[in-house]
Amino acid sequence: MDLNSVAGKKVCLKEAMFPLLPRMLFGLFYNTPVVSDCYNSALFRSFSEFILHSLHIPAYGLLPHHMMRVTIISRDTSRYRRVTNEGEMAKALEQTGLYKVTLARYSPHVPFTSQLTITHNTDILVGMHGAGLTHLLFLPDWAEVFELYNCEDPACYSDLARM
Repeated sequence: MDLNSVAGKKVCLKEAMFPLLPRMLFGLFYNTPVVSDCYNSALFRSFSEFILHSLHIPAYGLLPHHMMRVTIISRDTSRYRRVTNEGEMAKALEQTGLYKVTLARYSPHVPFTSQLTITHNTDILVGMHGAGLTHLLFLPDWAEVFELYNCEDPACYSDLARM
């Protein structure tokens, strides 16, 4: 369906499948503009809750002593998107006594439900700019994202994060 043909019109659908990125008016192209005043999308929240509930992903609750869970998405096998000092970064965070740090090595060898369990029980998600940050869809409402970034697209994952 060409969405331009129904722009500004009310459309009722019995069944529909939508892409995850809110860029469908323009097509799913990298770096396509997103409506700037769209925040906290109910569609994204519903999708996340549906997946988490359907796959029985547990929520572990708060850690003792107000510690926070930090998950660093490791790209240690990547040639270009590797954080060369991720081990030192994790160690420095843990030494403060404020954080429980997980180096998450998400790959096809790690079951998706295990990946979701880690992500859904994260307070701060740290990751190199890239597709791994789509895990932010499954973070709890209070979580924050820290994107390590070195490219020419400052709004790429900020669009997805505000949804």
